[in-house]
Amino acid sequence: MKTPMEKMNRLKWLTPALYLPHGLSGVICLVLGLVLTLCSIMGNFSLIKSSVLYVFIASAVVNAISGIVLTRSTAALVKICYQLGALLQLAFAYLCFRLRPDELLVPIPVQYRSLVETAFKFTDTGMFATLMICNGLLFWAGWVNMRGDNKLNKWWFILAVCGTSFLVLIISAFPFQLWQGGSEWIDCVQTLYPAQRLSFTSFVYVPTTWMFSMMFFGISLMKRKIITPTFFALIFGAGNLFIFLLVILMQEVHLPNIATQKTILPCPLPEPDSTLGRVVDFFDTSATLQNLFEKL
Repeated sequence: MKTPMEKMNRLKWLTPALYLPHGLSGVICLVLGLVLTLCSIMGNFSLIKSSVLYVFIASAVVNAISGIVLTRSTAALVKICYQLGALLQLAFAYLCFRLRPDELLVPIPVQYRSLVETAFKFTDTGMFATLMICNGLLFWAGWVNMRGDNKLNKWWFILAVCGTSFLVLIISAFPFQLWQGGSEWIDCVQTLYPAQRLSFTSFVYVPTTWMFSMMFFGISLMKRKIITPTFFALIFGAGNLFIFLLVILMQEVHLPNIATQKTILPCPLPEPDSTLGRVVDFFDTSATLQNLFEKL
């Protein structure tokens, strides 16, 4: 019987093609995602403000596209879940680019601004539609698997798919507002919170893209019996949840008052006594965490 290391060595790192190396791009995405996330947790943003972010985004895109190609011969339900996951990863990678820090922005000549904004409106719409449609279908696939009587009817698979679907729903509030407001919304928010772009990238969409890749990489290893379901649940389930909660906490440590975690973030901000203002305050994670820090 082959050992886990022997099974790892048999993996094909450059399939389905040399220009779409699924395994290699996945390793780059996982390593860079881990490094960028850890740097953000420690308050070091030098790498995420550099071209390293572009390498991470490119590896995530290549990994997602090659993953879609490789699922052609996979069982139907697993194929659906993998392809939906890959499309969601593309949407997250786009958000990493769209909301990248100020240091990576390139001035657009006046004559091309209208064209660029039109392109962004089109891709913003595609991104949000991908998040909503694929997330709904992913939850449906998890529900069907839960009710079906097949070899994949395991608690870990149900938990991974449905848990991911719920996480995507939570972090879709910002993409919705981006879709509605476009670049004007980003510029307005950036005026109120000068480090908001950095916060979006460092503490939301880079960690999300990385954790998403980690989870599906874990499912691949589990399918090949390289790791056990228990190991998957501990590392790729509980571990990812811990990282998700940690980055939320650390933003308030490193970027207090110059960035916010208000889930509902209209711009300009509504009057505090208005209905919308009360909704904004209710979903203000930053205020909750800051109040907690003051009591400690």
